Amino acid sequence: MSALFRRIIGTLFLLTTTIVLLVLAIANRHTVPFVLNPSNTEEIHCVNLHKITPELLASFNNGNFNQDEYPNQNRRSELKKLMASANINYPGSLPLFVFIFVMLALGAFLGGVASWLSQGKWRKMARQRTQEAMRWKAEAERLTKERDEQTASRKQLLAN
Repeated sequence: MSALFRRIIGTLFLLTTTIVLLVLAIANRHTVPFVLNPSNTEEIHCVNLHKITPELLASFNNGNFNQDEYPNQNRRSELKKLMASANINYPGSLPLFVFIFVMLALGAFLGGVASWLSQGKWRKMARQRTQEAMRWKAEAERLTKERDEQTASRKQLLAN
């Protein structure tokens, strides 16, 4: 395979990957809270409620919005619009694509570390064989030097 063909294939792959990631980022740009314990409802609902007036909350059953009580999709979308208009942010909330990209990067890093750790025995074997080859090479050079010295001394004896 020629270098130009590899470069074209690599560029096409990179371009396709970039387009897919951009579409993913645009589709998931809404903010979501970063919560380590999803069963802890206090942590999830710690919003800036002072931005919502009591009159607005009264229209949603005194602020206790339950999806079971309000199965109507319009009612739920009204609450979402209300919270968006009040600019409610959770502590540690970021766009969803940021979390997705961080998880992808973390997965790639951890996969690389796991692969590197699992290949340790092969690196160790390669080191040992390299050291052994260096010892054999040094031994061969020493023997070649001895042979050359012996040959030179024999030639001198024959010349005398």
